[in-house]
Amino acid sequence: MGSNVGYRSGVLGVVGALCREIGLVDVINEAAEWHTQAKMGPGERILSLIMCIFGDRRALWRVEEYYEDEDVEMLFGRGVQSGDFNDDALGRALDKLHEAGAQGVMATLAMRALAVEEIPLSGALRSDTATISVWGEYQEPEDGAIEITFGHAKENNRAHSKQLQLGGVSVGPGMPLLGQVLSGNSSDKTWNFETLETLSRQLDAEDIARLVYIGDSQMVTGPNLRRIADLRWQFVSRLPSTYTLADEVKAAAFAAGQWMEVGQISPGKQAASYRVQERSGAIDDRIYRLIVVQSSSLEKRKAQTLQHAIDKEREAILAQAAHWLKQPFSCQEDAEAAVAVFAGKVPRYWGVQTEINAQEVVLKRPQRGRPRKGEEPPRVTRYTIELRLGGQQNDVIQPEKERLSTFVLITNVPLQCKTAEEVLRDYHSQFLAEQNWRFIKVPWHLSPIFLKLPRRVEAFAYVLFFALIIYRLIQHRARASLDTSSQKKMLLPGGIWRATPTTDQLLDMLRRVEVRLAIDDHGLGHRSISRLRPEIRRVFELLHINPTILTQPYLA
Repeated sequence: MGSNVGYRSGVLGVVGALCREIGLVDVINEAAEWHTQAKMGPGERILSLIMCIFGDRRALWRVEEYYEDEDVEMLFGRGVQSGDFNDDALGRALDKLHEAGAQGVMATLAMRALAVEEIPLSGALRSDTATISVWGEYQEPEDGAIEITFGHAKENNRAHSKQLQLGGVSVGPGMPLLGQVLSGNSSDKTWNFETLETLSRQLDAEDIARLVYIGDSQMVTGPNLRRIADLRWQFVSRLPSTYTLADEVKAAAFAAGQWMEVGQISPGKQAASYRVQERSGAIDDRIYRLIVVQSSSLEKRKAQTLQHAIDKEREAILAQAAHWLKQPFSCQEDAEAAVAVFAGKVPRYWGVQTEINAQEVVLKRPQRGRPRKGEEPPRVTRYTIELRLGGQQNDVIQPEKERLSTFVLITNVPLQCKTAEEVLRDYHSQFLAEQNWRFIKVPWHLSPIFLKLPRRVEAFAYVLFFALIIYRLIQHRARASLDTSSQKKMLLPGGIWRATPTTDQLLDMLRRVEVRLAIDDHGLGHRSISRLRPEIRRVFELLHINPTILTQPYLA
């Protein structure tokens, strides 16, 4: 009698199809040196890791066991078995990827994905870095490999954490353009400098002229600004508060009061509202556009922080007042000196009145026994300081509120190319870079990773970048298809209609696809999709993928 087995291979089949569409397997196999006589190349094994990431988001371990419950022949071709993905085979594939130059492979795949999706190289080019904390003992890095070392972890604020760093640049709807795996002690300031150099080598002058490099405040340094000018890049960043120019233009903006209302940039009732005012200023003899931005959400958050500081200062003043009353001074000069020191430190937000009071104090007799008749007890004068808390210093608090509710954008983009509002919108799109890190970091692939060689850790981090390309490709293709279709929305789980489905929502729907594999008495397998609801069939349509890929073994 034959047998009948069920698989939920919808996600793996779609991910495999999209990886092959951008030529992932071929790009890796062509870049790596391997024995072509082998049953499977490093590209197929790297593909198995990417499928594993999307399949159940587990770390890099027990991959062989994972594929024991999957239809590996349908995914990878006839004759392939789960044992082909054992730890040794995957480790050697990571070695080949590292030797081939994983960063170059990443750049090639990114450009292929942009070409497949017809996403132009124009507009905002978003850059960002992330820190990944790891645990365990790692061998010393070989030549050309990253160094996993101690540093300050951003995500958990641990001051002494073993880590590595990732740097990424994305374009358009968050599609990765460049990815880099960095040593744990790398500097953001240096990385921005080197990234601009790398992009200048990879892109031609026409591409650079159409792009605006978006970076965080770490990129605003004297050397970086000079190099940006030399390379002829347009950029937008946040002017660090360490520049006195930032406070100067904020004060000038509030004094002028000529704000332009921008309103909400993000959808949603709770989204922040913005208003802007443009100024200009010089750094190292170069004139830059400086756009003062006031955010309603920032104003609320900073107002709470400021109020906490005001309350804390009040407590400190009252505590100091109690201390001085308990410990009087022996002379007026000492009391006056204490008041002078206090006035130099506090208060900032409160009005305080001080008064030095003299009081005659009776001392105890130095001798024992009863005092002689007519003997007066010794007396001395003691001085106490009385603090009286007045009202809040609104002339100080209001400018502080204004300063905290604003930030300053710095750019060299000409006014005739982009208005202040458009510059703000470009900078605001930086959240897409942060979303990319959430995809990579939430699964915590690198934290419990069972790899001891830094070169393999580095190579696997690039595999996560490859997976990110597919993650973004799925979302962009589905949304673009919806935008051009007659029905602009699709039905999501929970009976919700959306025009902007996320990759996670689409993958969740694909996980419901069940493929049945029936093996007859002759050992021949016959696959069929037993459950494909209309809303799930539409996912395949939006991704331009035929569901029959799940019933036909892959042919290399």
